[in-house]
Amino acid sequence: MPSYNNEMGAVILSFDSTIIYEFHYDEEMHFDFLTDVEGVSLERISTEINSINNWHSAAEQDGFSTPTRLNSQAQLLLTPQEVMTLSPAIISPNNDGVNDLLSIQLRLNASGYRGRILIFNPQGFFIKTLVNNALFDTSDTFFWDGTTDRNEVAKVGLYIIWLEATHPQSPSLVEKQTTVVGR
Repeated sequence: MPSYNNEMGAVILSFDSTIIYEFHYDEEMHFDFLTDVEGVSLERISTEINSINNWHSAAEQDGFSTPTRLNSQAQLLLTPQEVMTLSPAIISPNNDGVNDLLSIQLRLNASGYRGRILIFNPQGFFIKTLVNNALFDTSDTFFWDGTTDRNEVAKVGLYIIWLEATHPQSPSLVEKQTTVVGR
């Protein structure tokens, strides 16, 4: 395999001039609290999702890379039964490869919903805009890495995940669920 530029680049897999897969990456996709990303691999969280939100730095305890093995940040996503499904119940955002990320799966009854996902601390204060003014898929997944808009790791405690979505012909949605940040 060739060596890739750390700052940004693209990987294109093709066969007989047909592009099979194309991935554009940027150094900003890495976990915010890594001081040096030299030699740190970006890994897909779910093989089922093709989104820039679906990439995370490989875990430190796996040497920041997992060639030929399951990705250290891989998550098996369940089919959501509710409008919003969170998994796992407790996250520990320390990049050790164990429950570092919260998956937020949406299951909407119609296409055309636009909205946002916000995160609030236990006192009800806003700490993070995870998604803002996005046009959602009927089945969509987002990941929270436990960081705040101030670029800090969220403190240990209970957090509220808040979904607001509007639709031109359907009723608006407001959903809220809780998750826990641990260590």
